Amino acid sequence: MLVFSACVPSQQITPALTVTATLTSTPTKIPVSLLPTTTPAPSAEQAFQEFKKSRVYQDALQNYLNYFWLKPENIQVQMQAMTLADQEYRFAVVTPDQSQLTEAQRKYADIYGPAPLFYAVQDKTTGVWNWDKEPPLRAFAKELGIKVGALGDRATYQEADMKKQFNIAIVSFINWQINEPRPRSLDMTDPDQIIPQLLSNEQEVISGHLITEGEYPGWLKEGNYSQIELEEIVRKHVDDVMTRYKGRVNYWIVLNEFHPYDLAHGWYNDYLAERLGWEKLINIAFDEARKNDPDAVLIVNDFCNYFYGDINNGNKLTQDVEVIRALQQQGMSNLAIGMQMHINQGQDHMIPNSDQLSRAIKTYRDLGVEVYITEMDVNISPQSRNGSVPFRDNDRYLQQAEIYYQILGTYLANTEEQKNRIIVSWDFRDARSWEVALGFEDPAPLLFDDQGNPKPAYYAYLRVLYSAVVNSP
Repeated sequence: MLVFSACVPSQQITPALTVTATLTSTPTKIPVSLLPTTTPAPSAEQAFQEFKKSRVYQDALQNYLNYFWLKPENIQVQMQAMTLADQEYRFAVVTPDQSQLTEAQRKYADIYGPAPLFYAVQDKTTGVWNWDKEPPLRAFAKELGIKVGALGDRATYQEADMKKQFNIAIVSFINWQINEPRPRSLDMTDPDQIIPQLLSNEQEVISGHLITEGEYPGWLKEGNYSQIELEEIVRKHVDDVMTRYKGRVNYWIVLNEFHPYDLAHGWYNDYLAERLGWEKLINIAFDEARKNDPDAVLIVNDFCNYFYGDINNGNKLTQDVEVIRALQQQGMSNLAIGMQMHINQGQDHMIPNSDQLSRAIKTYRDLGVEVYITEMDVNISPQSRNGSVPFRDNDRYLQQAEIYYQILGTYLANTEEQKNRIIVSWDFRDARSWEVALGFEDPAPLLFDDQGNPKPAYYAYLRVLYSAVVNSP
């Protein structure tokens, strides 16, 4: 909700002076000059004028101008009062002068609209407005009733920007081969530490994968277990993890990167699916999950599942639809599809346009399941690997921002009726991107650079959320 108002300065009480008077029959009159006085706290506007003199403001503004190829005279900065989820804010909204954009900049006109670069909240005790850079995405997300987050390593969850920017996280340390390195030997040390920390920061939790071929422990595949024993092992694994965090984790990635058609044609291997049959495996896993927590959202997570295509060529969307229908035939409900959204990692990970993404979301929504973005990143490496598009131009950060803007905007526009809307990226700082380990040269796929400075992708993300709030009824 938007609130435009004049700022009424709060009153700050200065400490009273101690006055000693000799008791007499006539009350002592304290001089007026010694009585407590009140000093108005600076208004938000006055505090902003002081903040503009700081290095924090100057460096952040210059970072924005450099990335967007702008000069100070090309922008307007205006104060805006907003109430987001019952918290009052002041924003310094930067609007580039559209008439001054070059032809190269006009290609990305969407990301050159108004965006709040700085924000302030008022100290309830002193009345002082404290200004800072990089408005929290989570503030706009909360107002919209959506969840934005990241997953990553231990450093990710500890970082101040993680706490400031996001209101949900995927705990990647829920991983079968890590959690049960030996049969019946459960080690949940990392999630036991991370989950309470996230919850204390008012961040909801999505589990890592319960069933995914790449995380089966070695003892499972080498144990020569019978089918009955394998079913018991799968059920126990799901039960052990979900029981431990029931009531604290409400979203579970039960199945990750599971492709029945590819299995049938030998295009990839899944030990449990081959031993139990794919339908039996998913029924066992989801049945145990549902018994454990009837209210939890159970997620089928996959890559490249936003393109239509021929199942004979391994189309992921078609295979995920088959998995969802098989689960629903067994009475499963409260299901969701996770779109990993790893953009431009190779010829199978291309960039969906708005029509393609809208059609895919509608397909899943027509099945009665929610759709989430679960691992988003946008590779802009100048190097082509496995058919990826090389980004060699000096506007690659603007191209990346435009992709974020279009995908996130399309997602929000097509999921308005969902109870839960979730957007998660694979970490948020480029230096920790897993794509470096994949061998890409300078993929720079995330919202913040190696040093933690916001990139155009962050401002595009922020602009999508800000515009959604401004334009909400």
